[in-house]
Order: sequence, then C-alpha cells, then structure tokens
Amino acid sequence: MNVIHHITFNTNHVRYASDYFEKIGIKIKNPGIISAFDIGENDKRWIDIRKFIDDHSTDITDYQSVTQFTKTEMDNSDFFRLSPKWHNQYPQPDDFGYEAITYDATRICSKCGIELKQIAPFSIERNPKWGKRNIVQLYWVYDE
Repeated sequence: MNVIHHITFNTNHVRYASDYFEKIGIKIKNPGIISAFDIGENDKRWIDIRKFIDDHSTDITDYQSVTQFTKTEMDNSDFFRLSPKWHNQYPQPDDFGYEAITYDATRICSKCGIELKQIAPFSIERNPKWGKRNIVQLYWVYDE
C-alpha cells in the first residue's frame, strides 16, 4: 500500500518551498503561480517532506489524493472501491434539463436533494475517447 499525497503551494508567495523541494530532487509539474507535485509515503523523502509541510502548514496544502494497493492486496481484499480520475462530458441536455428526464423528483428533499429516484439512463453527447482509460465519471453527477 502506498498513500499518495498531492502537495500544492503558491510559487510566488512560497518561493522557499520550490527551492527546498527542488533541492531534494522533487520535480514540480508545470511550475506556475500554483505549483504541485504528487509523492507517496513509500518515498524515502516523505518523512522530511512531511516535516517541512507541517512546519509550513499555512503556506502548503497537503491533500491525500489516493491510496495505491498492490495486486496481491487487491486480490486478497473482500471488496474495494473504484474511483475515476477522469471526468468527461455532461449529462444531456446540459442546461440541467437532464434532471427532469432522468429522475423522479416527487420525494426530493428541498434542502439536500436526496430521494431522487432514477427513472431513465443518462444521455451524453458522444462516446468518450477512452484511450487507456476504463472508468469515467460525468461532470455534475459525482456518484455515477
């Protein structure tokens, strides 16, 4: 198992962070005003990076983005959850008209929106360009 962290910071405001990360061999993806990189807890530099982030927690954001499991760990698990990293397209019609077509809203809670019952499949504009991907999530409908 390897817990991956997504580290972000404002490069202009926190120049010392860029210098520190580059000094220990961290490549910053697309450096700009906001810079970011991913690092796993299995990386030998993680302990030092964790301490540096803790010492500068008001300037650097650490978002635990994903946990990677080995094939053996997945094979031995009772269950696991798939989470897409790719959002693609909007349900149609994309002016939120899909809600009336797709859901029965007679029991919907006006405060939180639960109790929508799906009565029709989602429609999308075209087939996704899958490439090497094999799971997709629609924009606006984050539980589908």
